[in-house]
Amino acid sequence: MKLINTTNYTTKELRDFVRFAKPSGVKNVDIAVRNTPNSYAWGRSYGNYVAVFVQKNPRYFPWYAEVHPRQKKKGYLGWKLLLTREEAMIGILAHELRHEWQRNHKGHRTFGCRKKGTSERDADAYAIKMIRKWRKSQTQPLINISSLFF
Repeated sequence: MKLINTTNYTTKELRDFVRFAKPSGVKNVDIAVRNTPNSYAWGRSYGNYVAVFVQKNPRYFPWYAEVHPRQKKKGYLGWKLLLTREEAMIGILAHELRHEWQRNHKGHRTFGCRKKGTSERDADAYAIKMIRKWRKSQTQPLINISSLFF
């Protein structure tokens, strides 16, 4: 995997994001991660190459990404409440890497996709799952209850 990084994240941080978001069975994918000056976050999967663009300025978050009616017709889910820039990175990486997984696992879909090829609905469902998993991994308990009773 070749990683092109033109953001202010370290390469180690980006590798951790990719490791977290990547579905099992995805190999030999080159990933380019760049800052975008005019949008919150977006990505593109080209077949063994994924481009991810994330807003550099943290003041743009939290961000509720509404799905355009044209995108809903294509199967996108209206799901994206992204609290931080890191969540945007995880969500876009997970979505685009899921498309790579779909190309390697034809016929295996979730969420009731009926068409052949890649599925936006399946990719969005996977991204939602990974963002929830990321949030749980980043949340620290406010109080250790066991220390109060034992």
